[in-house]
Amino acid sequence: MTEPQPSLNCAGSPESSGNTTAKDGANRAKMTANNDNKPIPHPYSPTPPLRQPKPPRNNQKPRCPPIEELPQHPSMKTLLALAFTATSVFAAQPAITPADAFATIKKLAGEWRGPAAMKGMPASHSIYRITAAGSAVQETIFPGSKMEMISMYHMDKGDLLMTHYCAIGNQPRMKFNPSTSTPTELVFDFDGGTNFNKRRDMHMHSAKYVITPGKSGPQKLTMSGTSWKDGKPTESCGAVTMTRRK
Repeated sequence: MTEPQPSLNCAGSPESSGNTTAKDGANRAKMTANNDNKPIPHPYSPTPPLRQPKPPRNNQKPRCPPIEELPQHPSMKTLLALAFTATSVFAAQPAITPADAFATIKKLAGEWRGPAAMKGMPASHSIYRITAAGSAVQETIFPGSKMEMISMYHMDKGDLLMTHYCAIGNQPRMKFNPSTSTPTELVFDFDGGTNFNKRRDMHMHSAKYVITPGKSGPQKLTMSGTSWKDGKPTESCGAVTMTRRK
């Protein structure tokens, strides 16, 4: 006969099943008694901390965009453009136009007298007369004397020209300069001429008329000019103030 084998104390054996079950029940009872007042652990991990922005590399400071890159409102751009255009237009407009200056010259029609402009010259005397159906003004200087001279004023395609028929035998031409003139100060600059060499011969090179208005039109007229010789200023024609007589 075969001898009975000793029982093995391992899982799955008939003997160990009963013992294991009893021990498991005891363990559960013990754990339940010990954990009755403890919170049940949450199966999820806690929320991770917020990520902080990384500092710039190489100790570089954050770059601020230049003004040109900043967004601009379309209406602001429009206002700036309009303001610039208006400023340019007003800056380009002269204080007086050649046509207005010619109208002022016409108002000088009459007789004007004053002291001598320079030593050795007669007393100042000029007569202004509108002629050629209003298209020209004739100025007669020292009328009836040996030094009588004539200056003619007229428009030429938007420019006001003055041709001076001088006693020294030449005819310099000057053009009204609106950029350096005002309604009461008319400036004429050299613009060529006949019967002289501008680089060598003496000639009248510029003229200025300062007008003092009155209730019935211009009442005082101050005239001055500059003569050139050898291509540079040589002397001033002097400044003289004349008063309207007629």
